[in-house]
Amino acid sequence: MVPFVLMIITVFANETKIPQSYIMRLADLWIFFTFTVVVIIPQLCQDVFTLHVLELTHGYKTFDYFTYCGYKNSVRTKRWLNQMNLDKSIKHDFRSLDGFCFSS
Repeated sequence: MVPFVLMIITVFANETKIPQSYIMRLADLWIFFTFTVVVIIPQLCQDVFTLHVLELTHGYKTFDYFTYCGYKNSVRTKRWLNQMNLDKSIKHDFRSLDGFCFSS
């Protein structure tokens, strides 16, 4: 998303006046754009590594939980499920939050 926004700001620099507001040159915007494109792959690798470290050290099964949430979201019949029975497989402290079924 960030590379796309930076590209729009760079292409339409005269129309938006954003670079002039922050006293930036167009060359600086291209450097920022290049940086955001280059950083995407290392950031994805770091996120996957962090996810696995959290699962190994603390036992958080986040990937399994999000996969289950995706399935639960796709088969639900109501938009909000706050009044239904709460999921017993989730830790007691987080059951009421899970019952809201937050999704896009």
